[in-house]
Amino acid sequence: MLENLAGLDRYLFCSINEGWSRPPLDLFFGLFTNLGQGWLITLLGLAGLYLFDRKNFPKNFLVIAAVMLLGNWFVHLIKSWVARPRPLHDPGLGAIEAEAVKTQVLGWLPRWTIPLQPLDPRVIAGRFAELHIVGPKYGWRSYPSGHAAAAFGAAAALIYVYRRWWSWLLLVPAALVGLSRIYVGVHFPLDVLVGGAIGAVNSVVLLAWWRPYTGLGLRRPARRRPSVSPPGQPLVMLVAGEASADAYAANLIAAVRRLRPGARFVGVGGERTIAAGLRPIGKAEEIAIVGFTGVLTGLFALRRIYLGLLRVMDADRPDLLVCLDLPDFNLALANQAKGRGIPVLYYISPQVWAWRTGRIATIADRIDHLVPALPFEKDLYERRHVPVSYFGHPLLEINRPQYASREEARQAFGLALDRPVAVLAPGSRKNEIKYLAPVLAETARLLAAREPRLQFAVPLAPTVDEGWVRGIFAAAGVEITYTRGDFNDLLAGADLGVITSGTATLEAALAGLPHVIVYRGHPLNYAIARRVVQVDKIGLANIILGRTAFRELIQDECRPEIIVESVLALREGPEREAVRQACGELRRLLAPGEVSTRVAELALSMAAERPTGKTVHGE
Repeated sequence: MLENLAGLDRYLFCSINEGWSRPPLDLFFGLFTNLGQGWLITLLGLAGLYLFDRKNFPKNFLVIAAVMLLGNWFVHLIKSWVARPRPLHDPGLGAIEAEAVKTQVLGWLPRWTIPLQPLDPRVIAGRFAELHIVGPKYGWRSYPSGHAAAAFGAAAALIYVYRRWWSWLLLVPAALVGLSRIYVGVHFPLDVLVGGAIGAVNSVVLLAWWRPYTGLGLRRPARRRPSVSPPGQPLVMLVAGEASADAYAANLIAAVRRLRPGARFVGVGGERTIAAGLRPIGKAEEIAIVGFTGVLTGLFALRRIYLGLLRVMDADRPDLLVCLDLPDFNLALANQAKGRGIPVLYYISPQVWAWRTGRIATIADRIDHLVPALPFEKDLYERRHVPVSYFGHPLLEINRPQYASREEARQAFGLALDRPVAVLAPGSRKNEIKYLAPVLAETARLLAAREPRLQFAVPLAPTVDEGWVRGIFAAAGVEITYTRGDFNDLLAGADLGVITSGTATLEAALAGLPHVIVYRGHPLNYAIARRVVQVDKIGLANIILGRTAFRELIQDECRPEIIVESVLALREGPEREAVRQACGELRRLLAPGEVSTRVAELALSMAAERPTGKTVHGE
């Protein structure tokens, strides 16, 4: 059977290569065959992507170029493995290899057309009479055709991305490129068919895999899709990955249900959000990832949760998507929601003022309304015409200790009333704890040696493995009290703090606790951050105040001996008083309002803007 297929392949080759041979076709196919060259495909692809989707041009081009390069590598791998000779060297055609000399046969054409002209038959002595060569001689390997793979790969990629009637016309030039490879005598028909199939399938499969993360070809609907939720039971998709965002999201769910008791919630959250009534598609700790190395280790969990959320979007058609923090994950998800006609509310905006300010344009394109947590962010977004409302910082709602006095708080945690308390907060993410917990453990040992009366408390986020943290701090050899889920109450009973950079530092400042801000991470992540971060402070309180009111010890400065001296300086004196004054100033800047209630009202109004469609019961 294989012999019959090879015979048919040679027969079709001769029929096209010799049977169609005409001087005008020599010129036409000689020119057209170059469309399959990589550099020319790249230029044409650039022009097409820029012409039809200028806004997403850089991202679309990078993704499609990566797909094309992978397809080209795959084709050359098969060529090396199969090693089928080109028609010029194929024993089945009786051809004899000869050196191809470029001569100007058609003297009336410009010299730049020499590589495209037919070879002078006189320079290939004894060749098979029916073999018709146009253009330069190529390498020995023939199967599959790289030109056909590139042409059909580019056509399939553009068809997949744009999905419009005119995009299917791109198959015509791709087919002509494939046909030209047979006509000019460098490929058999089977080479072209297999090469074209590899290019097209490679493009479609890889783009289909990658599309959910980029929104390639995702066209926004002219209007929002009708709601399918029962009356009075809006379905809200909510994504909160950080420990602080989990608390804000739980308050928001409670506020929405006070206004609309039948409201339903689905998405990603932590223990508080799930306890408040969220149907989880994934856990917050699975997507709370920091840095380049964190993304690599958590990639499969991110993909699983992300695709799970997209399936819910398609099956249940939520009335609203509410995103809290996690900009890279949430902005990709917001793009998919907008493409499905689902309104998007971003609560706790990305810190674009710190790094990657270009994301403001992305935010403006992908969301319907933004609720920032910091006062200066409102003006920043308004200047870029992003719909924005500022209601205050939600931290002030949850930063309300349940104990009336410091003594009562200490009694609740089993801490001595007559000894000062130092809070050592190692963070809420695994990567933070991995690098900071050993530093804080050694800090505790040194502090205990300097101040024997000092007692230590380590707060644990709900998502953290307590046994793991206890094992790290055990090396300090000092008594430590561990708490979970009641950070604000612990702060109310403390005298000093060493707090990992993040929302916890703002909580400590609002609680009036003198503290030092620390951070240490993977050296690669830190090196990248130094190049992209555009602010000179990492503590939220310092950023809001516009000065370094709370000392920051980052990376190489985050050493136990330096931390100890910084903490002891806050025991008493002018430095402690200056920090306390800064805490009061911060509370005035972040004047509280009924933040969760006002965000809930906004969320319900956005969900209500969706037109009502056929009601689906029994969900």
